[in-house]
Amino acid sequence: MRLALYILIFLGSVILVLDLAKKVKEIEPPKKSEKTTETPVETHGSQDQLNPNGGMGAQNPHGAGHRDINRASQALAEYTQAIESAPDQAKPYIDRANAYIALKKYDLALADTNQAIKRDPKNTAYLLQRGYIYLGTDKSEMAVADFTEALEIDPSLAKARVFRAITHYQKQNYQAAVEDCLVIVKNDPSFTDLHITIARCYKALGQNENAIKHTQLYLESANDAQGKQEGEALMSELKAQS
Repeated sequence: MRLALYILIFLGSVILVLDLAKKVKEIEPPKKSEKTTETPVETHGSQDQLNPNGGMGAQNPHGAGHRDINRASQALAEYTQAIESAPDQAKPYIDRANAYIALKKYDLALADTNQAIKRDPKNTAYLLQRGYIYLGTDKSEMAVADFTEALEIDPSLAKARVFRAITHYQKQNYQAAVEDCLVIVKNDPSFTDLHITIARCYKALGQNENAIKHTQLYLESANDAQGKQEGEALMSELKAQS
């Protein structure tokens, strides 16, 4: 199954790190039987996926995952002490929030992220982190609000636009999704796989001419057999409807 976006999110000690140029591929069309408030990770709707591939993720009760849980538990005491020593600083709160995420204590992670934002309200990395927590806990509207606020602070922040596009697409807000995707592609044409997502948005909006145009752009750049097959199937469907 293709991911909503080929994203690997690394919740580090302070911020979300996202290598867009390497990780963004395409948004998967939501299935009719699926809810549209799911997270942009492979196992949709699972809170266990808030930290899917990196950081101090707690995914396995044994081995490396178990060690990560122990490390996060030990770190909590250090971060709490840091907060007590410097209660006006944002960083210790975001550090502890990441430890709580590793322990799947998302309410506590959200509370600490809120405290970090209260102390540093213009920090876009903190807004992205809170938005991602909201998105991973099925609070899509609040996630969009945070991604939008981050973009208002820094309109060039591609991460925020990508996450907002995911959220709009999964909510079937296709016009908003296509607008964000078009900006992403305009700012960095290397995100060629987004053309099939743009095509699907236009198809859902009944704009077949635009859908065909972006499907063709996708086919011209698709490098893998599965991608070409999907593009060709979409093109055939679009032409049949024209």
